[in-house]
Formats: sequence, structure tokens, C-alpha cells
Amino acid sequence: MKKQYRYPLNRNNHRNLPADFQGHIYIWDIDKTYLNTNFSRLRDLVSIAMETALDKRSIPGAATLLRELRRGTGQTIQQNPIYFISASPPQIRASLEKKMTIDGVEFDGITLKDQLQHIKQGKWQKIKKQIGFKLSALLLYNLEFPLGAVQWLFGDDSEDDVVIYDLYSRILSGKMGEKDNLDQTLKQLGVEADEREYILSLAQKTKGGKVGGIFIHLATDSDPEKFSQYGSRVTATTNYLQTALKLFSLKILTRPGLSKIIKDLHSAWGYSSEQMAAISSQAVARKMALPSVLELVKEELDAL
Repeated sequence: MKKQYRYPLNRNNHRNLPADFQGHIYIWDIDKTYLNTNFSRLRDLVSIAMETALDKRSIPGAATLLRELRRGTGQTIQQNPIYFISASPPQIRASLEKKMTIDGVEFDGITLKDQLQHIKQGKWQKIKKQIGFKLSALLLYNLEFPLGAVQWLFGDDSEDDVVIYDLYSRILSGKMGEKDNLDQTLKQLGVEADEREYILSLAQKTKGGKVGGIFIHLATDSDPEKFSQYGSRVTATTNYLQTALKLFSLKILTRPGLSKIIKDLHSAWGYSSEQMAAISSQAVARKMALPSVLELVKEELDAL
């Protein structure tokens, strides 16, 4: 019998990690984080559902970064777990998975939002509300993850990803305290009563977990300072070279991995050496990486 979820999620998890797993798990949003999609109106949702895999365009550097995160930093390929959560409808799953195959992006699970259920139930307002959906999806995956794993969350500034990820990390760390505190916070964020009830039930089952960091791709050119209120755990980047430099500084991305991203941005996306030097200088100015990384980037750019 197919398992039913209270929230209309269309989800899978193809990987059963061992209980003693203490490695990295990467959880990515899709729209405007991995793929360059526009979903602001209902007709955009229909358009996305009709796209083929070849119609879909990734954000510059995203696919290469995903491949390198999957590979890991070891001498052999580590096959680090990668999961996606998207408010796109399940009708795009086949074309989405084909696009990932074309990009060489391996994954262990995808959760999509069953928008058709909302439409059938006349709940039009829930189509664009994502906090309840994404928080439910994250908590469900966390219940399946080993407690020793370190989760890294990737999203963008077009919706509420930073709010969702920050709240999720506080739930895992126990900082939300009593059940009533979480319920009140969700209510203030506009999460409806039925969704709050489901999220509270998942939160009560949560025994822990750890978020190593949150990365927000500035797809709508938000001011990076807007995210300083969340502290050092959140890194807001204008492009995936900056993200790569931060991950390199955290020793999560290797030098060869950083080199591949620089080469990809140059050859596939037309980034000039001058552009990437400026992007790197900005990353250092915003303390994403140490000044010494600039010499490393210069060596890579000189080799192009």
C-alpha cells in the first residue's frame, strides 16, 4: 500500500544511509538555485510542466558544483548524498530527472509539491506559499537521515528559503523550545493551521540533526547585507564561483573541483578572467574566503 503523507508531497528517497554515517548531505532547491526557471504566476507553473529536459537551463556553474560535491574530497569518489526539494509539480519529474542525467548530476531523492491536489481542493492560495511545504519536506528527510550527518542547504532569495532553512536548523538544534513556540512562529509566518499541525507532529518526532551551513543564491539581486541577521551560518552569493570559494575555504571543495568550476564558467558560460577576478575579490571583501585565495584564483585564470 502506498504511504500517504498529510501534506501533498510527491517524494522519494533512493538511499538508505548507515546509522553511523557522519558525512555531508547536500539539499538543494531547484528553481533559481539549480535551474534558471521563472515561477511567479500560475501560467508559469503550466509552462514549466510542458518543458522538455532540453528546454531547461541550469544556473551557470551549478551543475559542475553539484558534481564536485557528489564526488567529495577523498582520493576516491565518495558519492556524497544529494537531495532536491522543489515546489514544481510532479508532472515535471521525468523531464527534470532527464535534465539531471544530461548534466551528470546524480541524486538520491527529489521531493516535489503536488500542486494539482491544491487545485482540486480549491486551495489556490497554497500554490505560492512554500514555507509549510518545504519545512515538511526537510523534516521528513531528516527523519530518514543518520543523526551524525552534516546537512548543507542551498536555496535562493526569490522566496523564503533563508527563513525556512534557518527555522529548520533551529528545530534540529532544539532552539525552538516548546511546541507552542514553534506553532506561534509558524503562525506569524503565515503557515495555515493544518500545515502547522503536520509540521509540529514531524518536529516532535525529530531527535536531532545538524545543519553545517546555508547558501543563498542571489537570483533577484538582493542586498547581501539583508542576510547578515542570520549570522555566519548563512552565506549569500551572487554566483557559484563565490559559493565554490566559500566551500573551498571550508575544505568541502577541492582545488581541482574549484578549478573545474572556473573552467566551466569561462568555457561554457563566457565569464572573462576579469569578471572572475572581480567576483573573487568581492568574495574576499565579504569574508567568504581568505585573501590568499586570490593568488590561487589568479593561477587558475592564467591557465585558461
